[in-house]
Formats: sequence, C-alpha cells, structure tokens
Amino acid sequence: MTEYIDVYCTVKGTKFDEKPIDLNDATNLGGLLARDATYGTFGEFTGEYWDQRILTSARQSALADQIRQLANPGELELRLRISCDLFPPGSSGIQHLIGILAGDLGIAQVRGLNLDPIKITRVEFPDTWRAAVEARYRSTAHTIEGIRRAFELADDQPLLAFSLKPRIGLTQEALEEVTLGVLEAGFQLVELDTRYLNLEPSTIKHLTELAQKAVEVGKGKRVTRLSINLSGSAGAVIPVCADLLEKIPSPVVVKIDGGLDGITTIQAVRSAFTDQNGKDSPYITTYPLLKNVIGQRITDDTFLNALIWSGSDIIYPGGAPYLGGYRQLDHSAANSLAHAVDRYWRIVSVGYPMPTVAAGIYPGQLQTYYELLGPNVAFFLGGGVALHKYGPVQGALLCVRIIEEARHLRQKAGKAAFAEELSENLMLEAEGAIAIPAGADEKTFRYIPVKELNNVPGLKPWFKR
Repeated sequence: MTEYIDVYCTVKGTKFDEKPIDLNDATNLGGLLARDATYGTFGEFTGEYWDQRILTSARQSALADQIRQLANPGELELRLRISCDLFPPGSSGIQHLIGILAGDLGIAQVRGLNLDPIKITRVEFPDTWRAAVEARYRSTAHTIEGIRRAFELADDQPLLAFSLKPRIGLTQEALEEVTLGVLEAGFQLVELDTRYLNLEPSTIKHLTELAQKAVEVGKGKRVTRLSINLSGSAGAVIPVCADLLEKIPSPVVVKIDGGLDGITTIQAVRSAFTDQNGKDSPYITTYPLLKNVIGQRITDDTFLNALIWSGSDIIYPGGAPYLGGYRQLDHSAANSLAHAVDRYWRIVSVGYPMPTVAAGIYPGQLQTYYELLGPNVAFFLGGGVALHKYGPVQGALLCVRIIEEARHLRQKAGKAAFAEELSENLMLEAEGAIAIPAGADEKTFRYIPVKELNNVPGLKPWFKR
C-alpha cells in the first residue's frame, strides 16, 4: 500500500478577467502541482507515444485532494500527497523532499491565472517513514538523559555553553585563553561560533590540541569540552571526527550547523561512527542556519525536524521564549511567551534533542529562563558572556553564580509556584555587567523579575510540568 507525505498548501490569485480563482481553478492547479512535484512539466503528457512510455506508477506518485475555499475570495487550500517511495530514508530522501518543497514548486505559473507564491503551511509524515529515518540515523545519536549523563550534570543543573565571541579575529593565544578561562569559570562547553569555520589542516590541528586541553580543565571534578565547528562537507568532516574520537574521551562534541551541508553531514557522521570500540558517537550541536530562509517557503518545523531526525543532539529550535527585555510583558507578548514555553516543553517531553535558548540572552534573564524551562534545556550564551565589562571570564563567572543561586532558590521554594528573586547584590551586578548601547533604553539589560511570571496565565515553573 502506497504511503504519502501530505503537504498542505494555500493558493491565492485571480483569473485573467481579475475574478478570484475558484475551486475548479484550484483543482487544475493541484493537478499541475502533483505533476510538477514528480514527472511532469507545465502541461500534461497525452497521446499514444507517452502512454506507452510513462509508467502508471509515475502518474500515481502524487495527487492533490481536499481542496476547499478559505474565508477570503480567491484563497483556497489543497492537500498535495507525494509518495514516500520517492524519498527513501537512506538515499538522501529527506534532502530531496526539502529541495522540492522549498525550491520552485511554489512558484507555479498557469496561463490565464495571476497567482501569488504558493504557501506550504504544514507537512505531515507517515509514522513508518519517520521511524525509518530515525532508525537509520538516530540509533547512535543521544537523548537528553544521555547528554546529561555524559556531562555528569546534577539533577537540577542545566548545561552551560559559551558560543565563542568575537566570532572571528582572535589570535590562537586569545582563543585558548578565553576557552580555557570560561571552562575554568564553571561552564561545561565552549562552542566555536557559526562564523568560525576553518577546516584547514593546520587550524584543525591547533583546535584539536585545544580540545584536549579543554578536557583537562575539569578532569577529576567535572566534564569540560570544546566543540569545534565542522559545518562542512562530509568528506572533510569524517576524518576530523575520527581523529577527535581517538584523542578525546567521551563525550566528543562537534558543531554541525544546518547550512547547505548540514543534513547530509550529520547523517554521514551518524552512519560512519556506529561502533568506535565502545565509545559514543560524537555529540552534535546544531544551529539551524537556513531555518528562517526555508521557513519562508515551508512554514512549519520541517527543516528543523530533518536535522533532528538525521541525528542532531543539541539544537536551537528558534522561537525562544521572549521575556520582554527592557519592557514589561504586554498581553500579546505574554501570550507568545506561554506558547513558546509550551513548544520547548513539547520538545523536552519527546526526550531528544536537547533544545537550547540562545541568540541574545544576557545575565539578567537567566533565572527567569531557568524557572520556566529547567535543567533539560541548555543555555548557549555568546554576548551575554563576552560583553561583560571585565571580559568573558568574568562574564562566565557571573552567569555561573546566577544559575547556582537560581538552583538554590528553586530548591528553597519547594512547592511554591515560582522562586524568590536573586539577591539584590547579584541582581545589581547582573544589570551592570554589560554596557548599554548608545541611544538604547537605560533598562535594556534589566534583571527580569521572576514575579512578573505570575501575571502570565498558564505559566508554571519547570518542576511542575
């Protein structure tokens, strides 16, 4: 029995006489999309010549159905069904699918119709197909529980990572000073930033040596690691991973971002390192670099899920809860906050990957994020550490102190809804740690009081989830 991947699309446009398109137009357009996604072109293949040469299975590989009129005239929804057989899990199937959906499929041109770009609103996968992808690539990937165990984290302790800033331009000596200093301050992981990508052998040799030194920082006390950015082609990345697995004890952490090579390289690493003499496969951190671009064409988490199913372990899912910054939350922001927190908790409830909060986090937000998201969400800080007025090591020390006090206050609160605020001295230190940009509000980096969470319906601390 053929199984289908269901792609829900909205179409909008007018006819040549400027009347809104109708169900008949959408039906014809659906047929065009089904052909265009598979064997076809701008017209139908008819006649005896093609009847004898096109397999019936090709004509049945996609279809459009469930076409319905939406509220606005000239706007309709249809379901495009594409056979799973076209996207075998072990043969770049998911890459091929994303290429079709995010490529030119949504820019259909139909003579006599004036159409807006077609919007893909959601993509639904059969359970059996998704299970086949995950069985192939996630069998050696890592769960949230496994990551916590590898880093020897206490039950209420989150993973603290520094996304190293400045992104480029540091000398090798400065890179080493900052990396080891931040790990000494109490962070578990330092990760080279998305922009820091240099796979030249001499650079990789230096970074591998630095990764070995990073292990020694916490040796005998806690787990400390450097994650090298390996967001390149599989052919370049596999030998580096093999070398790291030889020289560094588990966990070996590498960064493979969701760029042009992302899905393929993550899959290659998972396929290559299935049994390394009893050592774990690399722990892969991922920033979904192309998520927003692809999301303009496929407006759900299809690209994010592709990275996860392919074997990413720690990932920034985007849409981190917004805490209001220098303003108190208004109604719309509060509603968005509740939805964002729920989204993170849905990811955590599956058990993998470990989601991160990242992109613009500063010290005054850490306690509130911890109260909402808890220890199974990792904190990946960049500027929040590097911009401290006394340097990144002091920035890291401050963040560690805030998290430690947040843990203590959470334990002290017991069954209370939310914990008490940080001590006044620590609160003031957090607010004064980063210079306010010229022209910005004086409260730009304010401490976010935990008590503000009581005003948001539906919010509760992580331990009550």
